[in-house]
Amino acid sequence: MTIDPGRHALPLAALGWLALMVAVIAVRPPTPVDETRYLAVAWEMHQSGNWLSLRLNGALYGHKPPLLFWLINLGWGIFGVNTWWPRLLTGLAGLGALWLLDRLARLLAPGRDDLRAMALLVTASSLYWMVFTGAVMFDLMLAFFVLLGALGIARAGSGAGMRAWLLTGVALGLGILTKGPVAALHLLPLALLGPWWLRAAESTASPRRWGPWYAGVGVAVLVGAAIALAWAIPTALAGGGEFGREIFWSQSVDRMVSTDHHRRPFWFYVAMAPVLVLPWLFLPIVWRGFAALARSGPSPTVRFAAAWLAPVAIGFSLFKGKQIQYLLPEVPAFALL
Repeated sequence: MTIDPGRHALPLAALGWLALMVAVIAVRPPTPVDETRYLAVAWEMHQSGNWLSLRLNGALYGHKPPLLFWLINLGWGIFGVNTWWPRLLTGLAGLGALWLLDRLARLLAPGRDDLRAMALLVTASSLYWMVFTGAVMFDLMLAFFVLLGALGIARAGSGAGMRAWLLTGVALGLGILTKGPVAALHLLPLALLGPWWLRAAESTASPRRWGPWYAGVGVAVLVGAAIALAWAIPTALAGGGEFGREIFWSQSVDRMVSTDHHRRPFWFYVAMAPVLVLPWLFLPIVWRGFAALARSGPSPTVRFAAAWLAPVAIGFSLFKGKQIQYLLPEVPAFALL
């Protein structure tokens, strides 16, 4: 049997994922301080049975939302307490993200097996994507929900209507429950820039009316907010005023505009981009491809990827607190380019 890398890209990526997960679980223990801290929060949830208010060393913990800890405890309830399930959980989020990227590439560029294969290859083999596969962190799980939301937005662009916006809203809400309101920055610019990235594919004879489009964006925001607030409001009421401020303000806004945590210069992401997607920006063929793209002009797929990647990179560059993995959900957008 002959294997066609274009047509069999997803199974090949899944085999690579499996090999990486076996190595992670067999060789690499949870790493201080972040992974061990999050496992400690999950352990205290397991001990107390309180799935509403997170705690660390007995004190209320409002630095992160609860979805990762809920899913860890769900697995511990089935398999018993262990360290392999939390790592497999985030690894499965990465595998699911690759499947969603495959669906997204099929929708954006029908019949382009080469594009799907390259997008999967670049994403799955990029340095930070591999490093965070199996890490007990939030970023790869957030990438899954960002890709789910991007798929919903792309479906809305292809005429799927309100069902697509409901999917986007669910993805946004679960993304917020994964890593906080910052999930909106990963998705809303792409939705708001719909007229720009869709224009290349629109028929000039029957131009689209944009009122329903932005009404759909509003529905997605409301659905996402409802999902997030269903946890945040009762948790804030149970924890008191200071804890409520930490959930609604410190967890997101303070870290953007006034934090001393992970302070970096504005050019940090430009300098670190080659490391994020290592080795791809060091390959001459990639730069030849960008040059050819500049000469030919942007296709609808390129516009979609640019509308997804550029606003997020600019927005995060303006924030005070920066970590290279914050842009992990945008690696698939780079891969599409």
